[in-house]
Amino acid sequence: ADDFSFAMRELEFFVIGCYLIALVGYWVRLGVNISGRFGWVTQGFAMAGWMGQIVVMLIQWGQEGVPPVVGYRHTLFFLSFAIVGLMHVIEYRYAMNILGAFVLPVAFLCVVRIPMIPELAMTDPRLVSGWLPIHAMATFVSYALFITAFGVGIAYLIQERQLKAKHFGGVV
Repeated sequence: ADDFSFAMRELEFFVIGCYLIALVGYWVRLGVNISGRFGWVTQGFAMAGWMGQIVVMLIQWGQEGVPPVVGYRHTLFFLSFAIVGLMHVIEYRYAMNILGAFVLPVAFLCVVRIPMIPELAMTDPRLVSGWLPIHAMATFVSYALFITAFGVGIAYLIQERQLKAKHFGGVV
């Protein structure tokens, strides 16, 4: 069990590292207006972190027998997973390749907080039913939608300001 928890911690730190590199890359892209391969690498690190989260959540689900949305650590992890997943969908669908500069900081803060939270026992058994995971997942997906809408709004405000000033930066 000790080796298993160590491996899980290593996977969590892999996710943290990928998101940190992607976050710095998005901010550099925003400030310097770099595109091309640098953008693909930045998005690749964000995608690698997201895939790492999938692996961690599947392992936790298999080990604990319940979806990984029960408990504080799991909910933060799922929230960051939902935020980054929505970010990738919007970036792909609407070609808004700079969205990560505004949305990824929230996901990164959620994931960075996870190693500081102690492993706690599962929620009260009376509360664990088939509805709890459905409710928790729907709630955190809606939180992720609000956070992503916030990021899109900030990007829009910056873009509008740049267009009015006729100064085209990383958002336009």
